[in-house]
Amino acid sequence: MKWADSVDRGAPDRATRIKIGPDDSINSKPFVLKGFPEADSSSSSSSHTPLSTDLFKRDVLCSSRRSKLPLDLDAMSLGKKIRIGAEGFGKINRFMYRISGRKDESKQFFGANDSLKAATCKIDKDGTDSAGMKSFRALALFGAGVSGLIGCATISYSDEAEHGLESPSYPWPHKGILSSYDHSSIRRGHKVYQEVCASCHSMSLVSYRDLVGVAYTEEETKAMAAEIEVVDGPNDEGEMFTRPGKLSDRFPQPYANEAAARFANGGAYPPDLSLITKARHNGQNYVFALLTGYRDPPAGVSIREGLHYNPYFPGGAIAMPKMLNDGAVEYEDGTPATEAQMGKDVVTFLSWAAEPEMEERKLMGFKWIFVLSLALLQAAYYRRLRWSVLKSRKLVVDVVN
Repeated sequence: MKWADSVDRGAPDRATRIKIGPDDSINSKPFVLKGFPEADSSSSSSSHTPLSTDLFKRDVLCSSRRSKLPLDLDAMSLGKKIRIGAEGFGKINRFMYRISGRKDESKQFFGANDSLKAATCKIDKDGTDSAGMKSFRALALFGAGVSGLIGCATISYSDEAEHGLESPSYPWPHKGILSSYDHSSIRRGHKVYQEVCASCHSMSLVSYRDLVGVAYTEEETKAMAAEIEVVDGPNDEGEMFTRPGKLSDRFPQPYANEAAARFANGGAYPPDLSLITKARHNGQNYVFALLTGYRDPPAGVSIREGLHYNPYFPGGAIAMPKMLNDGAVEYEDGTPATEAQMGKDVVTFLSWAAEPEMEERKLMGFKWIFVLSLALLQAAYYRRLRWSVLKSRKLVVDVVN
């Protein structure tokens, strides 16, 4: 006599012991599906039955993912309906074979009804189809992922060709939270702008007086402004006149208007540099990479006459030639005027021109953080002093009869 433990999924803590043949004292009867004809008694007559069906008194629902077929099984010891989550009846057959150890009787048990075998084959086929659908979906997802990666790579390549090569990030000394500009670098950068860049690019938002106390003294700045001629007026006679520059004057314009600028530069218009580090993506890094990024065009890349190859410029072809060459300027403090040094200095100067209030803003932010920290400590102390009595009190109720 064999016994098998069956756990009720509705009540996991209950276990039912099912008697499994052979047992000649039990009059067995094969179970049938609802709606299917009952098997002949001749096909089920045997001295050994794989399962004593008079032990079953309730219905057992055998379900798969795609079909649900109710079985009428006489159950005596199963307390309630259980749901067997199997792919098909083929798994029930294998289960009975494992617990009984009799291959021929398991065949007899499930082979008594041809309709049951047909239903079993149908459910097994549905399970196979379900596995095939899973494989198809996985393959479709894989294909979609590969297509997405190829699309992203194509977009990245086209974006690089349209907007230029992404400039690297450089360790600028004024990028820290409490860092300030290198004022010596600002002075050197102004010299580079004045001798190299000012012939084509304007800085219409910067005045000479802005340089006082930042890169030059007041006397140096006045002498520098007096070197230019400014058109002013009208005078008492209603005529325009020229005068020497003064501290309130803006940096001079290299061209009278945009048309003159385009005519002098082959149709290209040199942009104003007052806010260039804020007007370009990754401003400081972009300007430095552009100034120092001139290269010979690679094989297969043709550059139109009058343009120059620069991978950091959108399109790769720029009208401005390479302007920063070693020794192009002579620094007053003896700093070697290399290409990288001049690029660093002029970018520092342009960064200051775009954000001259940066140092004051950082200092004000530090002051506010310090004051708010003191206010937070005071608020925490007041809360502790005010609410500690209420939060820590204990109420005792004395009930008097």
